[in-house]
Amino acid sequence: MRASAAHYLRIVPRSSLRVKPSAITPAPAPQVTELHQPTIIDVLTKRRDAAGSQWPQNLRIEPVLKREALQNVRAEVRSDLKALLRER
Repeated sequence: MRASAAHYLRIVPRSSLRVKPSAITPAPAPQVTELHQPTIIDVLTKRRDAAGSQWPQNLRIEPVLKREALQNVRAEVRSDLKALLRER
């Protein structure tokens, strides 16, 4: 017979552990500054606008299209409309 997982489990009392309080580090603070940084699409759009005609034709930036924008469009037309909105 195989041993079950409970067979390998042993509960050790906390008092028997010798862990220094300094060894336990507190959780890091949330990094709010990352929330306010521009996204990569924003950065690339600004670079494309600044470059003008010098921007390479093979680098395309498709606009972010939210679901709410196409919410009132019929389902059979929606996929064709999405394809038309893609930058070529």
